[in-house]
Amino acid sequence: MCLRTCPLRRVESKSGDLITAAQWNLYLGVASSIDYLKTETDKLDDMSASDVTGSRAVNGTVYQNTSGKIRMVLVQVRTRVNDDGAGSISGTSFIQVHCDAATPPTTLITQGGLDIEIDDGGQSAAAFVQSYASLVFAVPLNYYYKATGSNVTNGIVPVLGTWFEWDLH
Repeated sequence: MCLRTCPLRRVESKSGDLITAAQWNLYLGVASSIDYLKTETDKLDDMSASDVTGSRAVNGTVYQNTSGKIRMVLVQVRTRVNDDGAGSISGTSFIQVHCDAATPPTTLITQGGLDIEIDDGGQSAAAFVQSYASLVFAVPLNYYYKATGSNVTNGIVPVLGTWFEWDLH
């Protein structure tokens, strides 16, 4: 519901009466609306962000959110598929993230990377194709999560770039 920030939105009360944002401000008072928004905005800088790159891996290691809060996670990896030496670039290099209440987590929640096949009969000067993938996901309290890199044929296992975690309110 968007009572304080959407002046054109119309909302019905429990009794079925139509309430506009202007009526809401008259009821609550503009000052109270501003105070409420300020309180919510002030919480944004209370989030604790951590660069945990040095203690994380994309090898299937299982981690658990025991922060007492919802955790937002950003994992950035480099994926790459190499030339086979005969002018073809074919293979996969990708990362998958699983999250569950039980360990090991098995529910796939996001993935990214390369799945490519280029066969130009040796005409290409490319020695590889490379991309970067950034995966963002939320981990509920006490849930387990893991990021697993995978490769096939001439792909390389994704290389971890950065891993950041934010514990929300």
